[in-house]
Amino acid sequence: MCVSNFFLKTTFLGGLLWFIGFTVYLAFVPWSQKDFPKSDVAIVFTGGNNRIFLGLELLEKEALQKLYISGVKKGTRLEDILKQYSFQKIDTSKIILGEEATNTLGNIKETLKWQKQDGVNNLVIITSNFHIPRVKCISSFKGLKNVVFYPVFSQNRVFSIKRLHIYIREYHKTLYFLLKELP
Repeated sequence: MCVSNFFLKTTFLGGLLWFIGFTVYLAFVPWSQKDFPKSDVAIVFTGGNNRIFLGLELLEKEALQKLYISGVKKGTRLEDILKQYSFQKIDTSKIILGEEATNTLGNIKETLKWQKQDGVNNLVIITSNFHIPRVKCISSFKGLKNVVFYPVFSQNRVFSIKRLHIYIREYHKTLYFLLKELP
């Protein structure tokens, strides 16, 4: 009887803490898109819908001087990316593909390398809105400075179980990183 009562209380407390943490995570997720911040350089973290498209669109409109795309599969050609997204009138000398990153931590490391190598001080990271809390967290731990985060939203913004699953999964990844990095 005592063991089951302890188990129920512990489970309830754990669930409550998880829910509070998830609520805090959601508070850090951007839910709207403001005007694109003034910057000469943007870095797109691959992995989500519309991220690369937005970066290319900004470059085409000359809102950027340089676009880095982090996390591109090895062997991917820039011409294939431009063709996939139907961009023909872009100065390809302004686009740099990064093949080193295979995850968010790798994206941050690649960004730090570019920032140091090219002397980029103020840059914008373009990634999905649900990804931004974890990217901010990792950026802070790894010393990435002078960064603005710009959210990309999926075309379908209607609530669904699939969308909820994406937010919960990203929350768990953020928790995992924090638990691993904190002393």
